[in-house]
Amino acid sequence: MSAFKGSLFTDRQSTSAAAKKALLEKFKAKPAADDPAVLARAAERRAIAEAREVRAA
Repeated sequence: MSAFKGSLFTDRQSTSAAAKKALLEKFKAKPAADDPAVLARAAERRAIAEAREVRAA
């Protein structure tokens, strides 16, 4: 039987740091709240919600 080959603490630590860095980069890449595409999606959601309220009434 082969011996258990568990990861070392330094391996786990570097993997965790890389994952945190990737998550931070993903967060920074998101568009700002005043981005035209974000504003367009918000307006579309608002229109859908208003139409839903009209149908419910």
